[in-house]
Amino acid sequence: MGTNSSPDESTPALPAAVRAAALFDWYGELLTPRQKEVFRLYYEEDMSLGEIGRELGISRQAVYDLLHRCIVELERYEQAIGMVRRTELYQHWRQHLASSLETSGRSSIDGPEAESFFDELFRPGPWLERSEDGPSGRGSSG
Repeated sequence: MGTNSSPDESTPALPAAVRAAALFDWYGELLTPRQKEVFRLYYEEDMSLGEIGRELGISRQAVYDLLHRCIVELERYEQAIGMVRRTELYQHWRQHLASSLETSGRSSIDGPEAESFFDELFRPGPWLERSEDGPSGRGSSG
């Protein structure tokens, strides 16, 4: 098959805001209503910490602390469940398959060739291990 690319080698890490959105998509319903509201205002409505604080009647620091707790909670769920990582791996495998088919000039594979391809594609390796990156967020300013 020829290519030994992995998600860690061929796909850049998700930007913090994109990762936060992916985490929220999978685990957002597990947050408190207040955490969901602050998350939505910051990441979806693109409001600043100060704007959110004024709207909710809390300090900018309280907004920051809430957002930080949201990200920590979402990352904790990800460490336990791993749906964002699985989604990233699926997307990588899908791109790898499409690229391999395009390179071979074929639209599909079957039989022993398919078995060989999937053996290589899903071969265990260190790139399957969970990332130990810590919580991410947009930063302390906003």
